[in-house]
Amino acid sequence: MTGQGQDLSDLGPEDQHHVKAVSAYLARMLPMEQPEGTLAAANQAWLAAVNRRIGASWQGHDAQQRPDADALAHALSGLQELSWMLRPQLLKAWVEEAMNHSPQGLMSHETADALRLMASLLEAPMPPMLEAHYRSA
Repeated sequence: MTGQGQDLSDLGPEDQHHVKAVSAYLARMLPMEQPEGTLAAANQAWLAAVNRRIGASWQGHDAQQRPDADALAHALSGLQELSWMLRPQLLKAWVEEAMNHSPQGLMSHETADALRLMASLLEAPMPPMLEAHYRSA
């Protein structure tokens, strides 16, 4: 299956699980870095918005359930197997929601770097909003 004509809300349960796991991990850094423990309201809002985009249910306690290293590696592997059409959509959703929930709508360098790393890991092009961060830096 090529993924043409699909969007993130069409993901199956297993793919949703992979997105939720990697997103829960990223929520420690996006849109702002957090020390271990509870997530800031902006980070929880980012995670909830990403989950809404994939059509997944989200509860506030989901933010505290971060994957361990093995689960993260498995979920990342699952995301790398998404179609060539869906990987850029996921990256764009992460970037847009990071902008939406960042202070003054400006991504930090740390957020941009984490998202650029995800683009590389997913072999997906950086969305223009993320590219612009590096042109202006």
